[in-house]
Parts: sequence; structure tokens; C-alpha cells
Amino acid sequence: MNEHLAVTPDVSTRTIRHTHSGMTEHFLTVLAPPGHPPIDAAPQIDAYLATLDSPAVLRMDIVGEVNTESCDKHQQHYCYDCSSCDLNQTRPEAKGSCPVAGMYVHAVCGASVSPIWLGGQIVGNELTTPHLRYLLLHGLQPEASLSRSDQTIQLFTRMQDILTRKGMTFEHVARTWLYLDKILDWYDEFNDARDTFFKSQSVFEKLVPASTGVGGSNRSGTAIQASVLAAIPLADGVTIEAVPSPLQCPALDYGSSFSRAVEIRTPEVQRLYISGTASIEQDGPTLHVGDVDAQIAYTMDVVHAILTSRDMDWSDLTRGVAYVKHRKDFDRFTDYCTRNNLPPMPVGIVQNDVCRDDLLFELEADAVRTLTT
Repeated sequence: MNEHLAVTPDVSTRTIRHTHSGMTEHFLTVLAPPGHPPIDAAPQIDAYLATLDSPAVLRMDIVGEVNTESCDKHQQHYCYDCSSCDLNQTRPEAKGSCPVAGMYVHAVCGASVSPIWLGGQIVGNELTTPHLRYLLLHGLQPEASLSRSDQTIQLFTRMQDILTRKGMTFEHVARTWLYLDKILDWYDEFNDARDTFFKSQSVFEKLVPASTGVGGSNRSGTAIQASVLAAIPLADGVTIEAVPSPLQCPALDYGSSFSRAVEIRTPEVQRLYISGTASIEQDGPTLHVGDVDAQIAYTMDVVHAILTSRDMDWSDLTRGVAYVKHRKDFDRFTDYCTRNNLPPMPVGIVQNDVCRDDLLFELEADAVRTLTT
């Protein structure tokens, strides 16, 4: 197995070639240059994919500026046809300028990728490799007419139903992304509902997924929307396990039911999915209230400690999202990286609320490291 990495201020590509299985993975993040519309990123993506041998796009996400992660997931359409795009109307802060900063793509060559259907719509993709079968689901929603708690339980139940049809159970869920409309109004209520579902499926006795929980309205008007990553081993030598944070207590200790990170390891590659991470002390309280620079610094220390605990570093990142509570603080994250001489990273910056009103910054990250040459 070998890797190729190329990074410029606006484009990050990572290529991982699996020697034994023959699969090649391509991670591409394209950020629109300052002053340019996001549609300028689309030709770069097309040009890159055109150089590949029969690529299959496993995942494509917007790199947003204003709460775009929770919007309709047919994201490529938005950046190819601005005339019919209504993202500018999803949040008052976005009106007058496009809130999209670029796009993230995970494509594979030499492996089987097939769509996952639900109710006549594609809700994700399935990737099969010699070692693992992955499900990536996105844009899952409940019925908007239900109470917020019932929507949460119905959403997780729908996840379970899709997994069952694919020969999995909820214990195979490694990562969730949860977008809650008006999150600060009902985060405790959401946690209670998630706990109810987790108890019904004995999740606490198995693998508690890594997760991000941030604000996010959507055009369907539901209280919650989700994306999911699940994986099931197909061969020996595969491990899927929770990873603790060296600098923080388990989130379960203060009532949030997610693991700090989850690692998926095969004989060829190690993948680390780090949950949304913020400036939270070892025993749970918010640290550095009111000081965004200090919160960024502590969060980065926490994420880096998780990476190094698994023999990884910033250079292993393939995707990341930095959530900033106030748009005026967008440059603070970039300034931190510059001051600390960090390498360019495939991290988009999004204005969004996170799970506590006094948290000003949160970072989620995916990392990949090859284990054989």
C-alpha cells in the first residue's frame, strides 16, 4: 500500500492505494478561493475525477460557511446550478452571499459501490472491500408532525431498519452526524430520547458511536436530520473500537451518549473518526468561557492528543469541519494554525451553534493511515 498527498491553500488531495485488494481511495477537498463563487470548485473536482480509472463517488459534501451541512444532500446540484439554489435563504446570515465555501469528495476505484434506496430516493452508498462492508447514509429525517423526542426515536429507528435490510444492526454504527434545529432549546431532550433508543438496542453494552451534534435547520422542517457511517467486518484481522480522549473524560460521564472517537482498523489501513470536540474540561464543564482563542487552542490540543494516541498526526487528516459560533471568528481558527505552523488541512469552517451556548468552537475530523507498504 502507498499514499500520495498534495495540498495547496485551496485544494487538498490524498490518495491511498491498497496493494493487496487493488482498491484506490481518493480524498479531495476543494475550497473556493476568496472572492470566488463556489461553482469555481466544481471544474476542479470534475478535472480530478476525469484523471481516475472508473471512479465511484462514495461521498460528496458541501464545505459550508453558514449551517449548510444540514441542508438537502443533493449538494452537487447546488454548485452546478446557482440559479435554482435556495441555500441563501436557509439562514438570515447567508442572504446576499453564497454560504458554500467548497466541496469534499471521497471517491474509490477498483471496488464495488452501490446506492442505498429508501422510499424511492437514494439515501447513501454501500462500499464493499475484501475486509469490510461500509454503509454511508445521509439526509435521514423523521416525520415533522411528531414531537421532537418522538422524531429522534423515529430517526434512530429508521437507521436501524436500513441496517437490518443490509444485514447489520446498530452495533455496526461507527459514526453519526446529527443536525438539530434550534439545538440549544432541546439538547437535553434529544439526549434523553437517544438514550431511550440506545437502551432498547443495548448500545451501551456494545459500541457507542462517535458523533457530532450541532445546530441545523432543513427545508423539510424536521427537528433533526442525520448522516450515518456503519461498517461490518468481512475477514479476520479487522477491529472496530471506541477510542478514549487522553485529555477529557468520556462524554457518557456527563450524559452525552457518544464515544470520543472510533477506530476502524484492517490489516491494510487504520481509520479514525473523531467526534465533534470542544473546549470541555476533563470532568465535563466548559473551559475558557468567553475566550474563543483559548477554546480553539484547547480543542486542538484535545484532538491532537487523540490522534497521537493512535500514532497519527495532523497530516493524516482526510476531512474535517470546524464549527464556529460567530462568523466574526472565522479567521481565528486559521490564525491558530498559522501561529502554530500546522500543515494545510482539509478542514472547512462553518458558522453554527454546538451543544452548549458557551462553546464557541468545535472540531470534528477523519484521519486515515496506511499500515502496510
